[in-house]
Amino acid sequence: RKFLFKDKDRIICNTGCITRYEADKYSMEEYKPGFYLYDTEEGSIEWIKIPHEKANKVLTRKHIEKKKQVESMLDDFIEMIEDTEDGQEIEEVQFIPNLIRYCKKKKTSDNVLNILEETIDEEVLWKRRTKFTE
Repeated sequence: RKFLFKDKDRIICNTGCITRYEADKYSMEEYKPGFYLYDTEEGSIEWIKIPHEKANKVLTRKHIEKKKQVESMLDDFIEMIEDTEDGQEIEEVQFIPNLIRYCKKKKTSDNVLNILEETIDEEVLWKRRTKFTE
């Protein structure tokens, strides 16, 4: 947050953040970007506002919802591990089926699907080769 402090012949100022990077109360309602202009001849200082869009036009809460979703998934995973008794096997996470479901849901482009297919095929081949060389 900006501040301006004057004491005799000294000035300490901070413009605060020039860009908004969070969708918090301050950024959404109070934020006013700008900078201080100091006139060395006059010894005066002036606040210059930077033109900007309203917060609701440039900030969303999507990242907050995504963060909550990821935290919830991590909490579930940690709970599953904590609930697992010593010596008990943890249920395997099915990465490839989950990846396929995700790609279908997000309508992933063919270029990305081709790269994933090559990568998955290489992983499967590597596992098979490793199995035979052990």
